[in-house]
Amino acid sequence: MLVHCSDGWDRTSQLSALVQIFVDPYYRTIEGFEVLVEKEFIWSGHQFAHRLACGVENAFGFSDFCPVFLQFLDCVYQITEQFPTAFEFNESFLCEVAYHSFSAKFGTFLCNCERQRASVNLRTNTVSLWSYTNSQIEKFKNVLFSSTQDILIPDESVIKLKVWEGLYMHWTVKKSEGKKQLEELIRQKLEQQRKSELRWKEKEEELKRWKKRAEEEE
Repeated sequence: MLVHCSDGWDRTSQLSALVQIFVDPYYRTIEGFEVLVEKEFIWSGHQFAHRLACGVENAFGFSDFCPVFLQFLDCVYQITEQFPTAFEFNESFLCEVAYHSFSAKFGTFLCNCERQRASVNLRTNTVSLWSYTNSQIEKFKNVLFSSTQDILIPDESVIKLKVWEGLYMHWTVKKSEGKKQLEELIRQKLEQQRKSELRWKEKEEELKRWKKRAEEEE
C-alpha cells in the first residue's frame, strides 16, 4: 500500500501512523509508540521546526506553522478514550509528548530533517524525550491495559469526540479529577492484589517445603 500526499511528511505521517496503531498492537505499547513517532514523523522528515514554529516570536503569523503532530496526538487520545484497555500508555504520557514537542527541552522534536540534526550533532548534544519518559515508565502506564491482537475500528461520529481536557485545559479547573481518582484507586487495588498473590505463592512454597521434610522424615 502506498500513502503519499504532496510532500509526504504531514498527512502521510498522520495517516500511516494511525493505521499502524489500529492494526498492530505493538504500536499501542509505550515502546512501540515511541518507535512509531520516530519512524513515521522524525525519520520521515516531518518538519517539526517549521510546523511547531520553534523559535518564532509570532507563531500564528508564521506561514509554515501548523500543529500536525499535535493533531495526530489528539487523534490517538480520542482512540484511547474509545478503547481504554487497548493501550499500555495513559493520558499523562500523551500530554507529556505533546507538551515537550513545543518545549524544546529535549532534542527529539528539534530541526526539520535528519540532515539538519546531523549537522549540529543533535543526538549527542541533547537528551531524547524517550530517555525521560522511560526513566519513570510506571508513571505513564495505563492501569487498565490488557493486551489484545484485535484490530481497532473506532467510531468516527462527531458525538464521540471529546475535548482533550488533560492537555487543553491543563491550567484550569479540571472536570476529569474523578477519572484520575478512579485510576489511582484501581492502581492501589492492583498493587494490593499483586502483594496478596505474592503472599499466597510464599505460603505455597512453604507448604511444599514442609511436605518435603515430612516425606523425608518418614
